[in-house]
Amino acid sequence: MKISAVAGEPEVRADDVRVVATTRTTAPGSTSYEDFEHVDQGWGPFIKGDAGGVTDPRTSLARKHAPYTQAGWNGKRVDDVLGGDWSLKAHEENSGLVYRTAPWTVPFTAGHKYKVTFQYASGRAGYYQWVLGTDRIVRGTPTPVDVKAAPIGEQRTPATFTQEFTAGCGGDTWVGLRKLGSEGDQADFILDDFAVTDLGASTEPADCTSISVGGVGLKGMVSGETNPVTVSFTNNGETAVSGVSLGLSGLDGWTVAATTSTTFDTVKPGATVTAGYDVTPPAGTLAGDYQLTAHSTFTTGGQQLTSDTTAIAKVLPPGIIPQSRMSVYDVSSDDAATGGGAAMAIDGDPSTIWHTAWSQVDPDPGYPHWITLDLGSSYTVDGFSYLPRQVGTNGRIKDYQLFVSTDGKTWGDPVSSGAFTIGSAETRLTFPAKTGRYVKLLGLSSQNGAVFGGAAELNVFGSRVG
Repeated sequence: MKISAVAGEPEVRADDVRVVATTRTTAPGSTSYEDFEHVDQGWGPFIKGDAGGVTDPRTSLARKHAPYTQAGWNGKRVDDVLGGDWSLKAHEENSGLVYRTAPWTVPFTAGHKYKVTFQYASGRAGYYQWVLGTDRIVRGTPTPVDVKAAPIGEQRTPATFTQEFTAGCGGDTWVGLRKLGSEGDQADFILDDFAVTDLGASTEPADCTSISVGGVGLKGMVSGETNPVTVSFTNNGETAVSGVSLGLSGLDGWTVAATTSTTFDTVKPGATVTAGYDVTPPAGTLAGDYQLTAHSTFTTGGQQLTSDTTAIAKVLPPGIIPQSRMSVYDVSSDDAATGGGAAMAIDGDPSTIWHTAWSQVDPDPGYPHWITLDLGSSYTVDGFSYLPRQVGTNGRIKDYQLFVSTDGKTWGDPVSSGAFTIGSAETRLTFPAKTGRYVKLLGLSSQNGAVFGGAAELNVFGSRVG
């Protein structure tokens, strides 16, 4: 065994060297392969990123212990182990880079084209990205820089992920997993049979750009109406790209119209440009998730390249007012310090919650608790739904009153009052329509007798006036 370092000024240290007997599995044609069946220590080809720091890592090698580790047991959404006896499991991870390869675990040669494949399952959409990155010196510090990010959707059964790219965006190339936001009930990502194949020297330059789809319209589209969506293009390379053209397309029958310029002469290194679009699903489109595809064309290294990415647009049920149009107008209290901010009640994510104050106050404020929503404009309001927190019982409201107001000050009699369904199920209320812009939920008591109030999701139903 030999440990050495190339010539140079930086100091190199070696410590805690171990020699461990192990068995390595190979795959025909692959330059790197890991099925996690014989990992002696660590996570095989991956090293830990910054997610969770050193105090709260939530990724581990998962061992099969059916039926307890597999989908279906006690409501589990995905298998912990996809093949054999072991898989790599990221469990409700913290935000940040969860894990990545390193040059000494999976080397990538600049100018070569590579194919990366793996088996995976994902408990929920919108929580993870598969990232292609590079290591650079930023302001004197070695820093991992994301070059491209592929969104990971919900995938309840094992599927194959495939990625091809040309290495060479400055520094050492790596691939890895990034978590978006914190935790998320059963937001688990399982990976197995990770393989990298060197396809040889490439005739194409490295694509160091990324393209993403955003905008409030994605989280809640109204069929038959325009919904704002953006396409952003970022140059993560070290030289400028030119002739950038962006596009967005939907399913047959959907209307997509640009609201801003979609072409850009030059995009400098590190710069981002954005194009806006109005997306209109046909009237009567059924509620559900639908795919949008963003396109980019640009010139780099003297060659024209193209790049696409997809995003999921959520079409709302008829009559529901998009949460993206709402804001929190008033709240009795919240606990933003622990992730219980009032806005969590209208973020479209059942795993986040509004929770009344507790961590920064003494004593904890008691009932009544309230939260007032600004719908953004005037509506004829005829329905409301309350989804309590899905994990844990503190903050689940029992007795309530609901009010509608035109000015957020004068409320009159409640449009509905009573008790929400006990447990974690959603309660859907209907009542005679009343016109207003503001909706106030007043909680009078809790399900478990504690002083706390809160909600996972609040939704309002009605039709816009005018």
